[in-house]
Amino acid sequence: HAVTFDGKILNGVPVFRALYQEVGLGWLFAVTKYPILKQLSNLGYDLFAKYRTNITRGQKLESLIKMYEEKKKIESKQKRSERCDTATMTCRT
Repeated sequence: HAVTFDGKILNGVPVFRALYQEVGLGWLFAVTKYPILKQLSNLGYDLFAKYRTNITRGQKLESLIKMYEEKKKIESKQKRSERCDTATMTCRT
């Protein structure tokens, strides 16, 4: 997603077309304006967007979220144990 200067919201291939235009490389995505290529590029982008975490990270988004949450739980437990002294049964806040 992107927001233009005038507040228009873009998503998908039009984002790339606008970004490349801004840096002087608009010709790279200009062909995506033609009807058949527009449909193909949108389909390709939609497929990539749907499976991007599988493609780029080799795992589904759900499993990445689960791993992140488990890591946060472990870190939280470690922080609590660092604040607490088991010998005196006291914890710093």
